[in-house]
Amino acid sequence: MERSPRGAPALPAQDPAEGPGAERGHAAREYRHTFTVPPTPESTRVARQQVRETLRRWDVDDTTEAADTVRLIVSELVTNAVQHAGHMTCSVAVTVMLDDSGDLLLGVRDGHPGLPTAQQVPLLACSGRGMDIVRTLLHEAGGHCHIEPHQNGGKVVWIQLSVTRRTPAT
Repeated sequence: MERSPRGAPALPAQDPAEGPGAERGHAAREYRHTFTVPPTPESTRVARQQVRETLRRWDVDDTTEAADTVRLIVSELVTNAVQHAGHMTCSVAVTVMLDDSGDLLLGVRDGHPGLPTAQQVPLLACSGRGMDIVRTLLHEAGGHCHIEPHQNGGKVVWIQLSVTRRTPAT
C-alpha cells in the first residue's frame, strides 16, 4: 500500500466507485468491490452484510477483532450517511479494497457536501458520536481515517486498517 510522506497510508482521492484498483501498478494482487445502497435505515444492515460477505470471499478471517472493527465502522459510516445526507443523495456508495499484505481500504461516499465534525453531545444522548467511535476504533486498531470532499459534490470517508487473511489448508 502506498504511503504518504509522514508514513500514513496514502488514501485514494477518488470516489469509492472510481477507487485506485489496478492503476496503482503494484505487483501484489488487489481485490476491489463497490456497491451502492439507498439512503434508508435498512441500508446499514445490508452494507454490513455485503462487506462481511466480500471479506469472507477474500479469505479475511472474520473471527478477529479487526474484522469486528470493520463491521462496526461500516455500520457507523453508512448510518451517518443515511442520517445526515439521505435527503441529498439517491444512494450511498461503499467500496472495499484489499491487497495481499492485508491492508484494507473502505470508502463510504454520500452526496452531502459538509464534512463530519466532532460534536459536543450530552452525556445521555443516544446519537451524535459516530465519527468519534470510528476514530477511536481505528486508533485502537492502528488504522487511519481520511475525509475528503468529492469532485461531484458530497464527500468520501476513507478508512485504512490491517486485517488477517486466512491461509488455505494444505
